[in-house]
Amino acid sequence: MKNIAAIILSSLILLTAASCGTKSNTLPVLNLVPAESEAPAEANESSSDMTDTESSLISDTSTESEALPEPSAKESSIAKQSEPERYDVQASDTERPVEASKTESSASEPSRAESSASEPSKAESSASEPSEAESSASEPSKAESSASEPSKAESSASEPSNEKSSVSEASKPEASAAPEKPAPSPQPQTAKPEEADADIPVIKRTRSKVDRIEIEWEPVEGADGYIIHYSTAKSLAPKKCKKLETTGSKITLTGLAINKKYYFHVCSYKKESSGQKTCSDWSRKHSEYLKTIHVIDGVTYVDGILIANKTYSLPADFGDGLDPETYDAFNRMARDAANDGIYLYIISDFRSYQTQNYTYNSFVYDRGVEQADRCSARPGHSEHQTGLAIDVNTTSDYFDGTPEAIWLARNCVRYGFIIRYPKGKEAVTGYKYEPWHIRYLGTQKAAEIANSGLTIEEYYGITSVYQ
Repeated sequence: MKNIAAIILSSLILLTAASCGTKSNTLPVLNLVPAESEAPAEANESSSDMTDTESSLISDTSTESEALPEPSAKESSIAKQSEPERYDVQASDTERPVEASKTESSASEPSRAESSASEPSKAESSASEPSEAESSASEPSKAESSASEPSKAESSASEPSNEKSSVSEASKPEASAAPEKPAPSPQPQTAKPEEADADIPVIKRTRSKVDRIEIEWEPVEGADGYIIHYSTAKSLAPKKCKKLETTGSKITLTGLAINKKYYFHVCSYKKESSGQKTCSDWSRKHSEYLKTIHVIDGVTYVDGILIANKTYSLPADFGDGLDPETYDAFNRMARDAANDGIYLYIISDFRSYQTQNYTYNSFVYDRGVEQADRCSARPGHSEHQTGLAIDVNTTSDYFDGTPEAIWLARNCVRYGFIIRYPKGKEAVTGYKYEPWHIRYLGTQKAAEIANSGLTIEEYYGITSVYQ
């Protein structure tokens, strides 16, 4: 029995060896198949009735699977370079079919034949995976790379280089040559309008008063005279205008209605040999409000300032003492003067109508009417009755030129006062120079009048004359 068993075992070994001789080339290939595809392969090996045709078929497919190459380092680097982050459009066109085939292959592999059929062959793999030519198509070529990446010439536009220097230096003559191009021919000169503009007077200063307006303009060369039209009508229509002529470059419009606004303009003219006047165009239209003058309860206010002089009087019952604001302003001034070593004090302030009557008559008795009118106001015409006037330190002519008089003249405006009867203005104010007599107007009005160098009468165009 042992011999029979040994014979049978040796026969099986020979048969097995014979069959193994035909499969020796395919057995190593089975190790290359993924774990999921080994099960069908073992099933094929275990079938003892496998034919040579089937074995050769398996061998052919295994050979194809064995022949499937591992991706080379170059192909791996190409695949890495074609990642979606860098080339979105090309990656979506080339990589999606490969990922789809891999998914289908891993999803269903029923047999080794089906697995080998579902797995791409070398040709199919080369078709699905980008070849060097396709990879070079998906990757920007040198020409495309030069289009997407700045070239040396373009880089030289953003980064200074020797080429840029040479180009810019070469273009310098062209840039400098631009101004050398002939300038466009000048437009025809419009001489007539320029001459007309040159003939139009330019008004440079106007000043309004209570019943007059002073106008001054730039003189026009060659003009024989000027015509002024003025009216309360803004249109300055000739039929509604009053007309004045002058040969000078300033004029005063007088006899105006009080508290009105006037419009005016000026033109120049030249006289022809025939005596006819050739006029220029009119100047720009100007306007001025007259300084307002109102009489309220017998008291006259000009531009809001209470006026008492030889022309404008006060009622007999007007006034009841020194104005409190005036008194406070004087005290501030006196304190500041004392800090400078100057001592100022009030010798006379408010005077009633009755007190002023006595004072004036005393001057008349002592000096006569003419001299009394130069240094003392008649009753009802004195500024002292307003409560806004103060005589400082003395009423003697010896006050003139003293340190106190000098300090007072220089600084009283800062506190709202003016020297009411300045030197050289007697014909205007009606009174001789009194360096001690100050009048309170408030800081703004005092500054305006003091800076003008005019008296109240001159500034507002009013008179100071007894009727």
